[in-house]
Amino acid sequence: MDEEYNVYEKNGLRVEWVELGEGYDGDYDENDPEDEELLRFDVYVRIHPDDDNPEWEYHGGFIADDGTKWSGVKDGSYCTRVPASTSEEHRLELLERIHIEIENSPEHPRKVDMQRMSWVSAEGLDTAPAV
Repeated sequence: MDEEYNVYEKNGLRVEWVELGEGYDGDYDENDPEDEELLRFDVYVRIHPDDDNPEWEYHGGFIADDGTKWSGVKDGSYCTRVPASTSEEHRLELLERIHIEIENSPEHPRKVDMQRMSWVSAEGLDTAPAV
C-alpha cells in the first residue's frame, strides 16, 4: 500500500489503514459474493525522542524513517466497513475524518471513540452510531 494515501498524521496522532484480509464475517471469503475485503485502522501516538521507556514498543511501536518514535494505542486497532478497493484519494479523506474525530474527543484517544469509528464505511462517518 502507498503510505501517502494510507497514513494521516498531525499533532502527534497517527492513523493508518492496514489490510489484513478481513471481511464482514471474520476472514475475507473470496467465494462469498456478499463479502468484501475490508480496511482496518491503527492509531499511534508520537513518543518523545528521549523517552527510553521500553514499553512504547509493546503496543506495536515503531521508529519511522525520519526517526520519529510512534507507540500503538492500546485498543487502537479496528476493522471498518471500508472496502479495500476504495480509491486512494477517498482512503486519505476518510483517514483524515477519523483522525479529526479521535483528536477532537475529550482525553483522546479514547477507546469508545475509536470503536465508534469502526462503523465508518466508504460513504463516510455518518453511518457510525452515536455513543
